[in-house]
Amino acid sequence: MLCVSIIFCLIAGTFSQSSYRDGSCPVVNLQDSCDLSGCLGDWYIHQRSSNDRRVLEKCLKKTWFELDGDFYAIFSSTSTKTNHTSTIEGKAYANNDKTVSLVYQLPIVGNYYKRYWVLDIDYDSYAIVWSCLNGVETLWVFSREQIPRGDINYLTRRAMAKYNLRLPYLVTIDNQNCSQSCFE
Repeated sequence: MLCVSIIFCLIAGTFSQSSYRDGSCPVVNLQDSCDLSGCLGDWYIHQRSSNDRRVLEKCLKKTWFELDGDFYAIFSSTSTKTNHTSTIEGKAYANNDKTVSLVYQLPIVGNYYKRYWVLDIDYDSYAIVWSCLNGVETLWVFSREQIPRGDINYLTRRAMAKYNLRLPYLVTIDNQNCSQSCFE
């Protein structure tokens, strides 16, 4: 039963951290493709968009790896209430329109498909990632370090302005004092 509750929270959390439009998404034509091999390794989620100002997670991390020529990402987060760490794995695909897709395999629910636009990336330090489905927009700010570089807010605003997207309210994730076990 706990597993079902956690999965429900992950799915609900995906939608609760979003900005809502009228059902349509802005057209974003990326200038560059994302190199999935450059994404390999650890990425900490520094900020994410949210309509709910309560943050119930800490120590958010996405770890990319390659296996037999395919790319995968494992998302991990720790509950601020229970201190329990949850993980979910997805298989990554580079799309012809320069976006990246992840297909997560969720128990009971089945496959959950998510498409991402990598608006700006420096493979050694940060990534600004946006998604929109049926007018629901979501933004994530990733960093290679638990504490991101000092100009990350400027880089986020610049990436959103470059594609004429509105900057949503961002929640900063607590990635300090996270034991290594939180990320495994």
